[in-house]
Amino acid sequence: MADIRCVTDSNNFDDSFNTRMYSGYELDPLTGLLTISSFRQFAQSILEPIRANDNRNIAIIYMDIRDFKGINEEFGYEQGDEILKTFADNLKQVYLGRACAHFLADHFVVMCFENEAIDGIKELERVTRGLCAFREILFDAGVYFFNDIATGIMDACDRAKDAMDSIRGDYSQNVRIYDDELGLKIRRKRYIINELDNAIEKGYIEAWLQPIMRTLSGRLAAVESLARWNDPIYGFMNPAEFIEILEECKQIHKLDIAVIRATCRNFSEWYKKYGTAVPFSVNLSRVDFQMCDIYSEIEKAASEFDVPHDCIHIELTESVLMQEPEFMKNVIAKFHKAGYEVWMDDFGSGYSSFNVMKEFDFDVIKIDMSFLRKFDDKSHIVIPAIINISKKLGKKTLAEGVETKEHLEALREWGCDMVQGYLYHKPVPPNDDYIHSFGDNPEIAENASDRRFYNKISHTNVLDSAVFAKILRPDGTQLRTARTVAILELKNNVFKFMYNNEAFRYILGEVDIDSIELAQRLINDPKRPYYYRLRDMANSLSKDNEYATQDLILNGDLCVVRGKFIARDVSNDLDRMMVIVTIENISKSPYLKEQSMVDSALHDMVRIYERIDLWHIDENYAEVVYNNANFYLEADRPALDYGMEVFIQKEVFPKDSARYRQFMNYKTIMDRIRSSGVGFVSENFRFRDKDDKEKYTWKTFLMVDASTSSENKVYACIRPCDSPSRMNGYESYMNSNGLS
Repeated sequence: MADIRCVTDSNNFDDSFNTRMYSGYELDPLTGLLTISSFRQFAQSILEPIRANDNRNIAIIYMDIRDFKGINEEFGYEQGDEILKTFADNLKQVYLGRACAHFLADHFVVMCFENEAIDGIKELERVTRGLCAFREILFDAGVYFFNDIATGIMDACDRAKDAMDSIRGDYSQNVRIYDDELGLKIRRKRYIINELDNAIEKGYIEAWLQPIMRTLSGRLAAVESLARWNDPIYGFMNPAEFIEILEECKQIHKLDIAVIRATCRNFSEWYKKYGTAVPFSVNLSRVDFQMCDIYSEIEKAASEFDVPHDCIHIELTESVLMQEPEFMKNVIAKFHKAGYEVWMDDFGSGYSSFNVMKEFDFDVIKIDMSFLRKFDDKSHIVIPAIINISKKLGKKTLAEGVETKEHLEALREWGCDMVQGYLYHKPVPPNDDYIHSFGDNPEIAENASDRRFYNKISHTNVLDSAVFAKILRPDGTQLRTARTVAILELKNNVFKFMYNNEAFRYILGEVDIDSIELAQRLINDPKRPYYYRLRDMANSLSKDNEYATQDLILNGDLCVVRGKFIARDVSNDLDRMMVIVTIENISKSPYLKEQSMVDSALHDMVRIYERIDLWHIDENYAEVVYNNANFYLEADRPALDYGMEVFIQKEVFPKDSARYRQFMNYKTIMDRIRSSGVGFVSENFRFRDKDDKEKYTWKTFLMVDASTSSENKVYACIRPCDSPSRMNGYESYMNSNGLS
């Protein structure tokens, strides 16, 4: 004991001083310290003499050895008793001449002066660390200072213990001094514990709602029910405060049951008023499964308020799961069997791992808001990875804490199914006008049919498909998503873009379609050549038909569109389907083999034509693209009317000239082509034979739409007639009847 430093001003006392000081008082047989009752008597008896001779503040120190239960279990009770005796001996040496007590188990109390308290704790900490060779011994301490001797000794001990309890489990500190702030916190804690039942009975506990929005449609998909305590004394109390306290004292199940019942009641009232209601999610604590049969409580509330099971979603955190994982797997299976959805809450917080996602059968993975709080380059790696893996495991995804448009755009890009956060709205009481706006305007909230439809779509993973083209921006940087993806809804024969990523928009930009709004107008324009072809492709898709492909010429580039069936909804006299599509610009493909094949094919196909002119309709001129039949050529780029008249005089059979003029009218050609639905119009005419100028030969004239988003253009193409003998028979018939 010689190396132990005494911190009191009693260094002139010998080692027998404590024995003489405690003479006549009951001592703890194990440690030789005062017992709890004798400490009270001793301390009370010396307070007045102390105050008469010393005006220093008095300190009560309450100490507790960390994990003493674990020490007993690991090394046995005899070794535990030895640690208590040695700790008590050290305590007497450090605080020589001061009242030291062993209250119970591993709890010790000291009464000393304020200036001795912290110094003594540091010295005791130093000598206690090496108390045992087999394990480091640590302790927590709470300190309460007082000057008024009217303060009850046991009240002072309670406050010191409160200070110690406030740091229990916090290994970053081992000493806490009681102050007004801590006192207020402790009083509120006791108030919360004592008033919970009354608050539930009088309706101070409320179930507030926060909207959960579908990223694909922008409509309300569900709400999360959140506990709020509107107290008549303290007003609205912080949920983080009262939830933590109620969990700690194992009373949280009462709160959770009250919230579940209140939310079921709200759902029932909402349904009666509006004829529909969106599902709601409720949060369960690990304590719920310890203190009550929470499954039966939910069943009871759902039955009483007539809430369908598929409208109640159960949110569980990893801390709920990992205490008894096998038990919780059975619980989740039980909820699923009854028709409830089970969501994993706060994925990514604490120690949440992908192993939890794999081992437990969740319907939804709810990505913790911490990922969005610091939205940096790492977030752009981690969040898509979570979404991608979730989708591959067949789970839907929801991101909470969405507060900016940047958050929303990125999450939509990555295919996150649902979002919630202050960007849409903070939690509100169930009678709030905002939440009722969804009932008053049912088109902005999902109904049961919508939910079934979108749940099928939710399993679509826009981040994972081998057929999607990988693309870089012109500056070499990678797009947020490197595969071109869009999701189209076909409803009442009208296409609507429900989702599109940056890569998809990039490809559209390559063919001068500079916005999704323009793309949507174009694919719904019956005058466009791809109007019918895209609908035929979509309608050919089914669950059994994985992909369909359509080649389109867009702004002169050959593009390949691939489509895959996602879902179809034919309920309530409604027929709509969802298709995921990709687009690849073959003409600008990074794969040279594909470019070469296309170029070779076009080169071979052009041989069947004898002449091709490109008409610039808006600018009223034509230019020759290809001519291998010695047709008459103008030296410059003639105006369309003038060029047509010259060509009629030089090449067209006179009796076909009126019909030719009508067919070639450049003022009406665009409307006629687009009305055709196939992208071109054709007609047969007689042209001067290139070998015998006195003879005319039937040929086919095609006018093909080559327009871009900025210019109307047409290819005027002449090729041999498919059935010259049939046309010659037609000519003979016309001649014999005087019609030619």
